[in-house]
Parts: sequence; structure tokens; C-alpha cells
Amino acid sequence: MALASLIPHHIFGLRSNLKNVLYFSDDSTVLYPAGHNLVFWSTDQKNQRIISGSPDTDTISAVAVSANRKQVAIAEYKIKNPVISIYDTVTLKKKKVLSSSEAGAHEYVSLAFSADGKLVLAQGGAPEWNLLAWSLEKQKVIATVKTAFQGSVAYQVQCCPANPSLVTVIGVGFARMYRVTDSALRPVSTGVGKRDNQVFLCHLWLTVRKDNDSDSDQSDKEGDDKVKDGACIYSLNSGDLLYVEGGEIVATIATGEGGGTVAETIVQYSKGFVCGEAGGFISVYSKQDGEDINFKKIQSIKVDNSGVKVRSMALSPNEDLLVFTLENQQLISLPFQSIDMFKANDVPKDLNIQTFHPDAITGMDMCVRRPIIATCGVDKSVRIWNYVDKCCELAKFFTEEVLSISLHPNGLHVLVGFADKLRMMNLLMDDIRMAKEFNIKACGECYFSNGGQYFAAVQSNAVHIFETYTCNNLGNLRAHSSKVRSISWSADDNFLFTAGIDGAIYEWEVKSLKRTRENVIKGCMYSCVVNVKDCKTFFAVGSDRKLKELDDTMVVKSYTSAIVLTQITLPFGSRLFFAGTELGSIRAYRYPLSGDYYEVQACSASIARICVSCDATLLACAGEDGVLMLFDIRDKERSLTQGAAKKEKEALGWANEVLVSRSEVEELRQTCQDLETKVAEVATYCEYQIKVKEQEFLDRMKEVTDACNHQLEESQLKMEASLQERVEKELKLEQKQVQIEENHAQALLDVEDQYQKKIMIEVARYTTLEQDKITNDARWELDTKILRQAHEKALQDLTEAYEEKLDDEKITINQLKLEEEQALKDFSEIRRQHEEDQDKEIEDTKASYENQLVQEKEILLRIKGENGVMKKKFIEFQKDIEEQREEIKILFQQKKELYEIIAIFERDMAGLKKDIQERDDTIGEKEKRIFELKRKNQELEKFKFVLDYKIKDFKQQMEPRELELQESKEQISKMEVELGRSHTSIGKKDLTLAELRLKLEGMVKEERILRRTIAHVSEILKHFQHDFYELAQLIQDPTHLKAAVIEMFDKYVKDNVIIVPIDKDYETENARQRDFLERTVANLKYKLSQELEVHHTSHLKVMEENICLIKELNELRREIKVIKLFHKPFSNNAGPSRTTRDGMGNNSLHALDITTSSTLSPEHLASMQSHVHEIVDLKAQVQGLELELATKEERITYLEGIIREHEMVHLRPKSRHELPPMAGISEGPS
Repeated sequence: MALASLIPHHIFGLRSNLKNVLYFSDDSTVLYPAGHNLVFWSTDQKNQRIISGSPDTDTISAVAVSANRKQVAIAEYKIKNPVISIYDTVTLKKKKVLSSSEAGAHEYVSLAFSADGKLVLAQGGAPEWNLLAWSLEKQKVIATVKTAFQGSVAYQVQCCPANPSLVTVIGVGFARMYRVTDSALRPVSTGVGKRDNQVFLCHLWLTVRKDNDSDSDQSDKEGDDKVKDGACIYSLNSGDLLYVEGGEIVATIATGEGGGTVAETIVQYSKGFVCGEAGGFISVYSKQDGEDINFKKIQSIKVDNSGVKVRSMALSPNEDLLVFTLENQQLISLPFQSIDMFKANDVPKDLNIQTFHPDAITGMDMCVRRPIIATCGVDKSVRIWNYVDKCCELAKFFTEEVLSISLHPNGLHVLVGFADKLRMMNLLMDDIRMAKEFNIKACGECYFSNGGQYFAAVQSNAVHIFETYTCNNLGNLRAHSSKVRSISWSADDNFLFTAGIDGAIYEWEVKSLKRTRENVIKGCMYSCVVNVKDCKTFFAVGSDRKLKELDDTMVVKSYTSAIVLTQITLPFGSRLFFAGTELGSIRAYRYPLSGDYYEVQACSASIARICVSCDATLLACAGEDGVLMLFDIRDKERSLTQGAAKKEKEALGWANEVLVSRSEVEELRQTCQDLETKVAEVATYCEYQIKVKEQEFLDRMKEVTDACNHQLEESQLKMEASLQERVEKELKLEQKQVQIEENHAQALLDVEDQYQKKIMIEVARYTTLEQDKITNDARWELDTKILRQAHEKALQDLTEAYEEKLDDEKITINQLKLEEEQALKDFSEIRRQHEEDQDKEIEDTKASYENQLVQEKEILLRIKGENGVMKKKFIEFQKDIEEQREEIKILFQQKKELYEIIAIFERDMAGLKKDIQERDDTIGEKEKRIFELKRKNQELEKFKFVLDYKIKDFKQQMEPRELELQESKEQISKMEVELGRSHTSIGKKDLTLAELRLKLEGMVKEERILRRTIAHVSEILKHFQHDFYELAQLIQDPTHLKAAVIEMFDKYVKDNVIIVPIDKDYETENARQRDFLERTVANLKYKLSQELEVHHTSHLKVMEENICLIKELNELRREIKVIKLFHKPFSNNAGPSRTTRDGMGNNSLHALDITTSSTLSPEHLASMQSHVHEIVDLKAQVQGLELELATKEERITYLEGIIREHEMVHLRPKSRHELPPMAGISEGPS
């Protein structure tokens, strides 16, 4: 719009959701995206230059700066085709615009310039993830390739600084390298591509230069390629840093302990690189001296206590300043040269931190008397911004959610709406303190009146009006059926406008609290309303995408917008009308409205609040992305009235007063007094110390002076002595010099004579060589003459041949020139014809498009009419839907009540079924009990008959059993006698074995003596063999041989040796005794084996008899058990005599059932009692026999153990050393 414009003035905020978008354009200017703008921030002058976003685009998605820092590329989101704009970093003028449908996405996620600045690489987003290579000269795509597959996500694209044709792309699960050609991006195989299962977060190309000697620069081609391509650092989500050179992983850089471990962004500096890590850490890696690829972490500092991620980072070209952004929208800078002085775990105090709202801004207001703006956000903070000094004066965080805010016109008070209460606070010099609380919950809107004497606060659908200075509630305005979204005071503060999401706008008179005007449009949810000074109309915007000028019950004017307008404002006395959109742009309309507007990009999200300064020269807008942006308002037709200039001259300047509490002033005064007292004390103390120091210095100076004088005298004496020594040394040196000159003259004469002789010899040799030279020269001249003649002949032949070829070439060139002239003529004709055709085609295309445009406009008008009809139908359908929903709710309530009744009946049925089941179970148990009692009665009758028969049978079996027991006793006594005999024989065998053991011990001792004797003799034999060998060496020397033989005789023959032959009788006796002993041992072994067999046989016999007895005993026990079972009912009549029995009888006889015993006769009872007594006696006898048998078994077990021990004695092997030493034979050599 030519009549008015909005010039970006300053931005408080940045885009923290983008990575690697922070760059330096020069040594002191940082550029970063904020909202839908690119900010150039000067770190020295603290001012900003701003590039606004392109129209018809939504937001900035990526930024890149060229290698020479002269160009910046900005990628912007667009629904059809994303746009890349190229700007000059000095003039901020747009140079080129790149757009193509080959991106396959709505945005570019990363941009990069090639090292020579001729290409721009753009990585597209989802769903295609195409990588595009743009030529800046041709402004077209020269190559494209798809980088991410199967749900992967691409993060970053980078160009190699050493090789402009190399491009790398990283993302989730891949890291790929491509080589740019004239028409394609060709993949390059690398070692990093093999690690496709990991997430690559970021990467950085380094320029690797290897310092080699000039002689070895071209020695290795592969090494040269690696140097040319440079090196690259890759960061993984596991925390590893990969050093890649030549496409291959050379090393993994150790991250060490401490820090955030996972690098989110990387920048290079002269000695290495710097990593911005997760957890709010900055780590510096330096290259080690003398090593090519070894990087070591030398410093890791913490920059934020909350542990948020570092998103972007940039280092100034002179490496003085390091700037980085955090995930919570903080812009931090620190001096990089002094980074070594920072502590690792503490946040440095030298950080220059600019904090912004990290999330949506919910409220904003601008002060009249002070150049401040107050904002509140979702981050539960209230911030006061100074738009003259361009800084944040105050920032305070609260525990409750902050919903709205309003500044008093004097700038000393602020009204803040919290989720629980509304609070009025005072703006102090360095704090925000609460003054008064109001019980208004979830206050989404609050505003002071223009004069500041009233304020209004919204609570849901009610508006409360209070007096500012008394805090009295003037009244409550209740008319809206839904939440109130906007309120606006009239210029004289006599009227208040309210708008809600129920589609109603009301005008209230403050004094009477009555509605004066109203306008209701159902279905439209209003978001903002403003009124006009000295005019009956007011303006409102809402969800219907219309800017409406309204009166009491009618719409005066309505302008439809393609997007939703969220906020509007009309400064009093201004001719400009401002509106914010849901896409983050600001529109400036001319007032009175004509529908035309000027639009500028501001935020990347919806505009939440708009404010204009009292002089209508500054516009502030706050977005849901946390950005606060300021615009200078330029109106060429003077948006202010004629009296505005005069009013501006008469207006007061900005107020400099601030609020300070009395306690703070008193504390400050007390602090000043304490400091003054301390200063006086320190001054007195310093004066005293100065005097003391002066006296000490005077004393010390005197001492030093005396010492220096003494040293000076000593030095003079030493100097005189030195002079005397010097004179003496000079005389000696002169004498030596004379002697040396004489010796030198003599030596010179000798050398001259010697060299004269050598010269004569060399002269003779020279003469001989000169003669040889003359001969060789003559021979060389002859050869040269022959070669010259041959060369001239060959040269003449070549000259003739080449002259012929030259003539042919001239003819060919003439022909080509003629063809070239003809081709140029043809080309010019063809070009002329093509241009004519293209002009004609352009005219035809233009006419066709104009026709299409006319048709489209007609279609648009028809669609608008249909849209109105559809909206009416839609409203009717909504009403029907609401009625159906109410009916469904009623039916659901009835259904719920029926389900509850059914559940009650089901519970009652379950209880009744349970009672029936329990009664059926009780009846069944009683019937079963009756049946068991009847069956038991029948069994008892059967037992009665069987017991009579068994008693008779037991009497017959008792007598043979007693006879068998008697025989068993006799057999056991015989076995005991036999065991005694076995024990005696075993004792004898033990004695024999003891004797054999003694003999064995003697033979072992004899063997040891013989082994020692043999070892000694073997040693003597070895010595003798050695001496005999030495003696054999003297066979040619009789004298020494004789002496050696005598020496050997004295050494080995110490006693006289008497050779006595062995008597044959001794040998015969030795053989006879040996034979006798061997036969004796064999006879003893045979007897031992026979006795063992006999013992084994008897033992088996005893065991078999024992088994038979055990079987009989088991049979008796079974019979006793049967008797117990049959006599159980009769145990009650056993009489008092059975109480004296043993425990066996007491356990086997029980009380007899009364009903059964009453049916037996007295004779039967007496006979049964006698039989029972006999059975008890038999059981006692059986128990005694069992005890005797157990004792015998223990004795047998003991004897078996003794026999087993004797059986375990091992037989001695046959040996010559079994015999004892014989008499008459010595035990060793004599």
C-alpha cells in the first residue's frame, strides 16, 4: 500500500524450534530467525536490522549463509511450493527467488551453500524428502535425489568447504554423501553409511590440511584426495563423535566425563571445534599437538541450570564471541577467548543472556507515561520491556498460570489475572510486588480505563468493574451466555464494550451499569472489539473471517478475509486501522474502511495481542510463538489529525519516576552509612599503613645504601687487582705471540716446499691430459660433422612434408570459415523466427489466461452465493444436531436407569439361586449320612460272623507257631557259636598279616639302602669316565700319562682291594631260602582264600535264615492287624484287667459300640475276652523275639564289617626284594 507502511523496529524473541539457524554476517552481527522475520543483531551497538518474510508464505523453516558471508538464503513454508529467497547481507535487498515443484513437500528443513557460492542445496521435508541442487546463475534445479526412505527423517545438509561438489545429508537412521554433477546427484559410498541403524543429530565439515614437505606433496594420490575433500565430524544420539576423513571412519572422539554427552550442534574454530550439547553444556575440543586426528575435550561449561538443549550456535570470525540459543528461547553470548577461565559445573557470570517468552504470550499492554510494554505468557512469567532502551527491565515468575495483564497509564501499577485470583501489583525499581488481591478466578481479560481511575476484569461470562484507587466494586455486568473474549473502554471512560463467543456485543454505561446498545449474531465467536471516538459505530472480528463495522442492531460494513482476523485496534485520533491474523501477519487498513490493506509478516503463529502507542507511531504485536515485535508506523497522508503535531509538542516527556518501598530506602541509607563508616576506617588504616611502609622503606634504603657503598669499595679493590693481572697476562701473551709467529714462519716455509713439489707433479699430469684432449677433440669434430650432415638431410625431408600438410590445413580452414559464416546466418534467421513465435505464443497465452481469470471471477461469485446458501443450511443442520443430541442424552439417561433396575433384579436372583443350592446340598448330605449308617450296620453284622470263625482258627494256629519260635531260638544260638569261631580265625589271620607287614617294611628299607648305594656308585662311575677321558688325551705324552694314572689311582683306590670269589654254597642257600619263602607265602594265600570262602558261605546261610524269619514275622504282623480290625467293636468289654497290659494291647482294643454289644450273649463275650488275652500274650512274645532278632542282626552287621576290613588287605606282588637280608652278605660296598 503506497499510503501507509509498517517498518520493523525491534523484535523480542526468536525461533527456538529450528536448529542450525544462527550465523555471523561479520565480526559483530548475528543473524537468527524470529517469528516470520530474519533478525540482524549487532552485538556492539545493540540494534537490529530486520528482513520480513515473503508474502503468501507461512513461516521460516531454514536459513543458510554463504562461505564469504555476503549472501543469506531463507527457506519459507508454502502450501504449494516452498520458496527460497536470496538476500544480500549488507544491503538486505532480495536478489533471487527460487521455487520449484520438485521439492515434493511444503517446506525445506535445511539449506547449505556450496564453497564457491554457485550452488544452493535444499533438503525438502515430508513426505518425499527430496534433496535439490539449485544453480544460482541459472536459477533452476540442476539435480534432485530422494534421501530418506521408509519413515526416516532428514535433519541437515552440508557442503564440503574443500570440494564444492561433495554434499552430505544426515537424519534418522542414515548418513549419505553425494557428488554434484551437471545433471545429477550421484551417491558416494562411505564408511559412515554402514551405520544406518543409528540417529545422526548433526555434522560439520572441517578443513583438514596436512603439513608435508614440498618434495612429497604428489607422492600419494589417495592421500591427496582425502586432504582435498577434508574431514567431517558426525554426532550420534548415543553420544559418540565420529571423525570421518575421505568418507571412512578414522576415529571415535572420546567425549569424556561431564557435560551433556550428546552434541546437538557443532561449530569450528582455529584449534578444533565446539559442541552445544543436551543438558545445557558447551564443550570445547582441541586438536592435540603432533597428532593429525586426535581431538580431546579441554573444557565443558554449563550455561543453563535447567538443563535444556542447545539448539543453534555461532562463532564470530575473529573468534571473540560465541553466541548460542537454547530450547527455551534464550539468546546467550559469552567471550570465547576467556572460556578457559570458566568453571565446569557453575554457570559463568560473564554470560550475556537475553531471555524471551519460550511459549505463547497470553496478555500484553502498553503504558502511556513510560516507554514500557508488559507481557505475560504460558511460562507463568510477567515481563516488562523497554522499547526505547530495547531491553527487558523486569521479569518475574509465578507458581500460578498467568492469563491476562494490563498496565496503568502512569506505569507504576500492573493488573495481572491468574488462574485463582486477580492481583494488582506495584512496579518497583527491581521487583513486582502484590498490592491487592481480588477473588476473580480465571480472569482471561483485564483492562485499566484510559484515565486509569477504573479497571474491568472478566470472569467467564461476567465483567467486574472496580475503582482503581479504592478497589471498590462498582458493579458486575452479566448479559453474555458464554465466555467474554474482549472488552474495550471508550475514549472518555463512560462506556464499556464487551464481546463474547456467544456472538453478542454489548455497550454498557459505567455509571448506571446498563446496556445502551447491543448487537447479536449467533454462530459468530467474537475475539476482539474496538470502538471509535466520537462515532456511533464499533468494529469487531471473529470466527466468521469478517471485519465488521457495527451499529446498534445492524452491520454497517463487512469485509470478508481469506483468513481469520484475531485482533484489531484503532488508535484514538488515527486514520489507520490495524488487524492481526491467525497466520501471524499484521494488516494496516485506511480508516474509514475501504477494504484495501497493507500486510507485513510478523509472527510465525497466530497474533495474540496488538497495542499502539499513544502517539500512534509505534505498533506492538505479540504472537502465540512467544515473539514480541515492534513496528514504526509511517503514514504518508498523516494518520494523525491536524492538532496532533501541536499535541505532540505540548506533550510531556517520558516519566523517570520509579516506585521504591520505604524499607528498601531505609536499607539503602543504612547501607550507605555503613559503607561511609567503612570507607573512613579504611582511609585511616591506609594512612597508617602508608606511614609504616614509608618508615620501613627508609630504613631499608639506608641499609641498602651502606651495603652498596661497602660493595663498591670491595669492587674497586678487585678492579685494581684485575688490572695488575691484566698487565701481566698481556706481557705473557706478547711473548707467546712472538714464539707462535716464528713457528708459523718455519711451518709456512715447509708447507711451501711441499706444495711446490705437488704443483710440479700436477703440471706434468696436466700436460699429459692436454695431449689426450687434443686427440679427443679431433675425433669429436669428425663425428659431429657426420651427424650434422645426417641431421640437415632429415630436417629438409621433414620440412617438405610439413609444408604439404600446412597447405592442406589452410584449405580446410578456409572451408570451415565459409561454413561458419553460413551457420551464423542460419542461426540468426532461426533465432528471429523463434522470437517471433515466442512473442506470438506469449500473446496467445496472455489472452487465454485473461479469459480464464474472467471465468474464475464469475465462478467465484457463483460460489460465494452458493456458500451463503450452504451456511444457512449448515446453521439449520446445527440446530437439528443440537436437538438430536438432547434427545440422545435423554434416551441415554433412561437406558442407564433401566440398566440399574436390571442389575438390582439380577443380584436378587443370584441370592435366591444361592440359597436353593445350599438347601439342596444340605438335603443331599443328610441322605448320604443315612445311607452310610445303614451300610455300616450291615457290615457289623458280617464282622460278627467272621470274628467267630477267626477266633477258632487262631486257636489252632497258635501251637505250631510256638514250636517254630523255639526252633528259631536254638538255630540262633548255634549261629552265635559259629560266629565266635569265625572271630577266632580272623584274629589269627590278623597276626599273620601283621608279620607280613613287618617283613614288607624291612624289604622297603633294604631297597632304599640299595638305591642310595647304586646312586653313589653311578656318580663315582661318571667321575671315573670323565677322568679316564682326560687320561686318554695324554696317550702321546708318557710322562704326563704316568702322573695322571698315579693321580687316578690315589683318587679312586683308597684301600687295598682283596678280590675273593663268591662261595657257591652261599648262592645255593640263597636260592633255597628264596624258594621256601615263596612256597610259604603261596600256601598262606591259599589258606586265606579257603577260609574266606567258608566264611562267605556261612554268612550267606545266616542271611537266608534271617530273611525267612523276617518273612514269618511280617506274616504274623499282618495277622495281628486283621485281628485288631475284627476285634475293634469288642474292646470295650475287655475288663479292668487289660489296663495292666502293655501299650500294644491298649492300642489294639477300643470301646465297643453300645448298639452292637447289646446283641451278643454272655458266653460269646467271655470266650471273646479269653481269646483277646491270649492274642495279647502272643504279641508280647513276638515283640521279645523281635528284640532278640534285632540284637543278633546288629552283631552280624558288626562281624560283617570286620570281615570286610580284612578282605580289603591287598596281596603283595612277587618281587625279588621280598626276602629278608641273608646272613653273611654286607649291606653296602666296602
